[in-house]
Amino acid sequence: MLLHTYLIPPKKMVLQYQYIHLYIFCEKFCKTLIFLTIFVIIIGMKILVVSDTHRQVNKVKEILWDNPDITNLIHLGDMVSDAEEIKSEFPNLTCHIVKGNNDWCSSEREFLVLNLCEHNIFATHGHLFGVRQGADMVAYRANSFGCDLALYGHTHIFNDQTFGTVRCLNPSNKGYFIITDTEITFNKF
Repeated sequence: MLLHTYLIPPKKMVLQYQYIHLYIFCEKFCKTLIFLTIFVIIIGMKILVVSDTHRQVNKVKEILWDNPDITNLIHLGDMVSDAEEIKSEFPNLTCHIVKGNNDWCSSEREFLVLNLCEHNIFATHGHLFGVRQGADMVAYRANSFGCDLALYGHTHIFNDQTFGTVRCLNPSNKGYFIITDTEITFNKF
């Protein structure tokens, strides 16, 4: 028996697709191995962006518990171990992690280029791009990858600034950004 279920989303809706494979061993039917693929469509995507948590992960966990519809976490470094702790407590959360200047032993990358929520995102901690003097170098690097969003931390100071076509966002260590398909909002912890 073959079953199909189709869900047709509205146009311009960003979708995240997940395939779940189930193997069922059925003794009744001659020890047949049945393989089922369930196609799950998660309509919309919600991203939590944090930086410089410095072992203060309870605030981030609280946000995740209060917002179960958050599908992705972008942690902009300092401390990678915090992001790994969050990842272990929320196994269904997709985590994107970059290392910061205090993450010496981490094998995470210095920056990531992501395509999420209809944005091309450049994510970095920022210490390698001189962000204490301004976000223009981060914007320049993001633009070189064709990104429209540059996410960074390091300074512990909130920033929402646009350079040309690149919007630069720093959540600071006192807040976080939520990025959805339609908006970007900043909130304090």
